[in-house]
Amino acid sequence: MKKVALVASIIVIISLLVISLFTYSNLNKEFLISEEIIFEVKKGENNKNIFFRLEKQGLINFHKLHYSAFRVINLINPKLFFKSGEYRIPPNSDYKTTLSKMFSGKVYQRRITIAEGLTVTEAISIINQNPYLTGNISKTPKEGSILPETYFFKKGDSKESQLKIMLEKMQLTLDAAWNSRNKDLPLKNKYELLILASIVEKETGVNSERDRIAGVFINRINKRMRIQSDPTVIYAITKGKYKLERPLSKRDLRNTSPYSTYTNPGLPPTPIANPGKLALFATATPLKTKDLYFVSDGNGKHRFSKSLAEHNHNVSLLRKHERKLRQKHQN
Repeated sequence: MKKVALVASIIVIISLLVISLFTYSNLNKEFLISEEIIFEVKKGENNKNIFFRLEKQGLINFHKLHYSAFRVINLINPKLFFKSGEYRIPPNSDYKTTLSKMFSGKVYQRRITIAEGLTVTEAISIINQNPYLTGNISKTPKEGSILPETYFFKKGDSKESQLKIMLEKMQLTLDAAWNSRNKDLPLKNKYELLILASIVEKETGVNSERDRIAGVFINRINKRMRIQSDPTVIYAITKGKYKLERPLSKRDLRNTSPYSTYTNPGLPPTPIANPGKLALFATATPLKTKDLYFVSDGNGKHRFSKSLAEHNHNVSLLRKHERKLRQKHQN
């Protein structure tokens, strides 16, 4: 019996040595993959199957030996276990680093981007269409309440929790912009700042122009002139639920909706989109000029003017540019 026990002990020792040498030789070995892999450890998945799938993905060989080595290590350190979630494994990753990620739960962060100037309807649609978020959004928030930005999340997070983060970030950013505002700003509260910033956001995508366009609107408000912003008329027609795939007509500009800043003085009743951080701060600290008008230059920027005569000249330059483009297209 003693001889049998001795032989058994020797076999166990040799097995442990083989496993230890095998583990040590593989720990710093780089994976031979040319593209990154997103590997998911499923909730409740057994360890043996995890190693089997690692081999199936071409990351390791002899998954049973890896599993045996893990069992030995797990006996020494029972707190060591795979945490569920997705893990990014880029080319040239090594085995040790990858296992460390999976044991510590450093899961892969997916991203979702809400672009500046989208309406709440458009933003909610992006959230709802993301296949890695779960659940449903029970209530659509108010227009302008989502901060446009890139957000990070892990697979399985809920749509409601992601939306909550977006709403909270808008409140924090709006508070910061309001607190940094010019003290002579003719806006009663931060909600009016949010409304005007949404108009500024829809008027231009050029960062360097935002504070100047905000300044034009502030000048018009101070002079009790109507804001006369085309995007407010578009919102009056669409309510932010679809894209208006046609130019505005003279009839559109006579629209009596409360959102139309052509027929109504002051600001519309709510924002017309979700303004980004740059638009919020540009509106809070607008450029001080005497500009009262602006019009597109036909190349993505605007021409600014202090008088109606100068503005009309700039409009004629735009029409001339448009005619040239049409002729070029026809030829």
